[in-house]
Amino acid sequence: MNILTHMANDRETFYALLEPYVSKATKILDVASGDCSFGKYFKDNKVNAIDKNPIEGVERWQVEELIPFDSQAFDIIHCSHFVEHCTPDQLYDLLCEMDRVLKPGGIMCISAPLLTDGFYEDLSHIRPYYPGVFINYLTGHKQACHTKNIIGGYSQVLLQYRYSWSLQKTGFTLILKKADTRVKCVECNETASEGSMVHPYCAKHFHERFDGKIERYNKYLLEEHL
Repeated sequence: MNILTHMANDRETFYALLEPYVSKATKILDVASGDCSFGKYFKDNKVNAIDKNPIEGVERWQVEELIPFDSQAFDIIHCSHFVEHCTPDQLYDLLCEMDRVLKPGGIMCISAPLLTDGFYEDLSHIRPYYPGVFINYLTGHKQACHTKNIIGGYSQVLLQYRYSWSLQKTGFTLILKKADTRVKCVECNETASEGSMVHPYCAKHFHERFDGKIERYNKYLLEEHL
């Protein structure tokens, strides 16, 4: 790729990286949508958006909450310039939730800033997260280094950095693909339709074990990850 293309600050340049994976039938979730510029870019699609701020057409959501959609509901999940506002524990839980609502074979796209001179001038910035964090926990690339269980089941598709005019890396966009496999329920041989790639359940056993409640399932995940 031409490095000059990715020296711009406009996010549309990086939204365009998802175009090969989007069709009119693609179901998309924009996590922490902000001004909905991502949804406007893909205006021909129905983009579901969640954000903590009261924005017209956007569902209210806090990072401490569950993503308010069913398991395996989306083909693409996009999260831009939000992870740097999360604590490590919040980020891990968010990744688990994004994994839950992403379909097998789906695409997860994460964009974030890197550490630059002005990063901590924004008091809402908690810390920068480098691409290796997401690659490690979502693909299991370096299992020995994990303090929490890996989520796994992903492969890296693309890593594109954003550059300043002095050629310093200032941010990145990472695209990962979830394994396109029909995993079996951990309780039986039926195809899983609930939960995640790591803890899959068929609808029958999901309802039997968790009373059909995502909250109970996620409490179980958190207990497993302690």
